[in-house]
Amino acid sequence: MSEKTKTDELRAKNVGLKTEQYKRLAEQVKSEITNSQSFMSPAWEIRRKRIKLFNNQKKDVSAVSDPMLFTHFQTVLAALYEDKLKTVFAPRKEVDTIKAENLNPLYEYDYVDMDKAIVDYKSIWNSLFFGRSLTIMSQWDRILLCPKPEVVNMLTWHRDPKATSVNGDSEGRGSMRFGGRPIYMTIEEFRESKVYFNLDELGSSENSELKEAQAEIDSAQGVESVGDVSGDNKTYTIMEWWTKFAMEEKNEKTGEMEKKVKRVLVGMQNGLIVRFTILKDQDEWGIIDKAIYPDAISWDGVNIPDIIEDKQRANARVLNAALFNVESNAHQMGLYDATKIKKQSHLNYGHNKNIPINGSVAGAYEPIQRPQIGQEVSYIMDTLKDLAQRATGATEIQQGAVAGTKRTATEIATVSEGADTRFSLSAKIFGWSERAFARYWYKMYKMYFTDAINEKVVRVNGLIGFFWKPLKREDIIGEADPEVKVESKIVSEARRLSGLQNFTNAYPILASDPTTNKEFLSREWARLNGYNTMQMKMLFKESPDRIIAREENEKMAKGEDVDISFTDDDYTHIDEHQRERKAVEHVKAHFEQLVAKAKNPQIQGEVQEMEQQLNPQPVVDTTNINFNAPKTLQTA
Repeated sequence: MSEKTKTDELRAKNVGLKTEQYKRLAEQVKSEITNSQSFMSPAWEIRRKRIKLFNNQKKDVSAVSDPMLFTHFQTVLAALYEDKLKTVFAPRKEVDTIKAENLNPLYEYDYVDMDKAIVDYKSIWNSLFFGRSLTIMSQWDRILLCPKPEVVNMLTWHRDPKATSVNGDSEGRGSMRFGGRPIYMTIEEFRESKVYFNLDELGSSENSELKEAQAEIDSAQGVESVGDVSGDNKTYTIMEWWTKFAMEEKNEKTGEMEKKVKRVLVGMQNGLIVRFTILKDQDEWGIIDKAIYPDAISWDGVNIPDIIEDKQRANARVLNAALFNVESNAHQMGLYDATKIKKQSHLNYGHNKNIPINGSVAGAYEPIQRPQIGQEVSYIMDTLKDLAQRATGATEIQQGAVAGTKRTATEIATVSEGADTRFSLSAKIFGWSERAFARYWYKMYKMYFTDAINEKVVRVNGLIGFFWKPLKREDIIGEADPEVKVESKIVSEARRLSGLQNFTNAYPILASDPTTNKEFLSREWARLNGYNTMQMKMLFKESPDRIIAREENEKMAKGEDVDISFTDDDYTHIDEHQRERKAVEHVKAHFEQLVAKAKNPQIQGEVQEMEQQLNPQPVVDTTNINFNAPKTLQTA
């Protein structure tokens, strides 16, 4: 056996592979990297140039830069980042109701531990600049007991040329087969992660894409790119690669070996595999993508620099040409008669300076006339500005600047409403990725929050302060995955205010109707006024009928017979009994009792009098309710 064969066997063994598998995987990953590099190189070059367009500290000091890209970018970024998306978990099965209610405070608690606010900012920034942002959801924090999301540097991401998104559509069509990025770490960092091997063979070679991207960023920031240091802090670059790889495994039913394609994460440097991990999730990639202006046929869609780059460059050229003309007119060239003015230095300006003239002053000096700045300069610059504002929706009003043209209040309101609609569309599109993030957050709890973990204690905001709620796996993982609902904060607020106004208009009629469910009327009034579930529990005392009905549910769940009472509030009992599957016949009995009460006016009056005593009608003062529209995305 040759020395090379022995080395290959040892390398393969170190990462948990057979020699044949090691060689096949190395060749596959090298082929995929080469394929992706050839495909992405033009896009990387464009993106690196745009970094300087966004912010260039090494700009020409004799010229004026135009911040059009930065202005529009920050306006849209501020609007979308300010509108925090509200995520709510709802049960798909009745038995999972309590578990879904536990997920909501848990997700809110993890928001801080995951640095979700920073992740959101970076992912929105990436999507605005590159068209699509990627957030890796593959690490689990074993101390904080929550996922550790990481936003990808899109300047160096290698993607599958045939992919239109990370996980494709609902059937997986258009999902990526492979993808990855270059990363660098010190030897100590590699060892601490405990998933890397063959580290003694790592070389000091640098990744060209990573090096060029960093050089462009350094140049834009006004610093000089330098090489790495020596010693323990020296970094080593590897390619972190997600791919699918066929492996043989034993069929549990037949006992025979068969090939199955696995989703794996590979670390490699120049053909040397230093990491091989079979991913826990074999159904989809643990990467969340976020797009700003997606289309149905491509990965990147459209981004802000696509729209603004040419207009900023044209605007800068016109601006600098106009500036040159102004400066030229301030420092004029001229023609002088050398027979009348003997020395050219006599033409230099000086206070109280007298110039000798040989002969008549007439014709001694004649300035060269240059054309003044024409209206076409203002027209071109205004047109470019208008095109950019129409494309992004970031009008002067949204940018916080006073419009050059005087506009009426109606015109300003119309423009703001149109911009809000544009930004609301982007917020809804971001809702797709937010829903995917929350769904995968729950999935990671299913994969990593095992029974071996005792519990996680969550801080919950109560009405009069904090309280602590211990949660185990059985408290959050249900029979079916919960439904994830995501909505814009401002859209939700607008819907609430609209509902409140309609409800208040109808309230006098509803409250005076003796057949109205007064308990629901009161709770709906509180909900539309912004009271949360905790506040409503403290505000409204539960009626005796609801408490009795809940106890009856427990009895019926155990198979016990429960009789109805003629004094029962049938509507309350029906509402509560609908939560118990074994209460079908009991609910029918309450409906029959409702009919009986309706046919006996004397008993009906007595029952209504008792209901008024148990559930007094609230008095609603609508004079001080503010029905003004909520703050817009820009003025929030």
